[in-house]
Amino acid sequence: MKVFAFLLVLLLGGAGCARIYRPVAVAASPARTPGPQLSGHAEPQPWGDNSRYEERAQTARLKVLALTLENTASGDVEILTVEVPAATEALSPEAALKLVKQWPAAYASYVVVPAVAVALSSGYEGVAYAGLGVVGLLIAIPNAMVASHSNDRLESFFRARAWSPGVLHAGETWRGLLFLRTPEPAPPLSLRIHYRAGGDEHHLDLPGP
Repeated sequence: MKVFAFLLVLLLGGAGCARIYRPVAVAASPARTPGPQLSGHAEPQPWGDNSRYEERAQTARLKVLALTLENTASGDVEILTVEVPAATEALSPEAALKLVKQWPAAYASYVVVPAVAVALSSGYEGVAYAGLGVVGLLIAIPNAMVASHSNDRLESFFRARAWSPGVLHAGETWRGLLFLRTPEPAPPLSLRIHYRAGGDEHHLDLPGP
């Protein structure tokens, strides 16, 4: 039963708590790389006070970039696609979330391990494990709720601010998020913006952040 005691101490003392997601604005920068009809800039999107998600992103090699595009032409500019470096994978908001999200089900172990210990114990030892199981339940439920709610908030942010093709009117500025999974080692994250203006297709090369 010493093994169960060790696992209980590890779970209740070292597994950590769920983190609340705190909203962060999309990064904005006055710097622009100019082109004939379009100027733009890409920079890392800050995670703010969301270190749990940031750590998971670093482990998964997920880069979130804030892309700003400004129409400097006298007419409409249609943004077509964003070309990323070879071996770099462009992800959907949903795929990016899977790489960084907290796992509410992981907190079930706070209850499962004590329950198994109770089943294999008797007497005062079993009562002690049962007490730890109650404590584990009180810890697991709020943490699972926080993790689930935080994931939902982050997913809403990713979905709402993700980059998508579209038309920029004269003088209009557009800003959105790109989700990129890079190889190891990561190449320079230069971007090529393909767009249509005046009936012709063009591209704008943006240096990586």
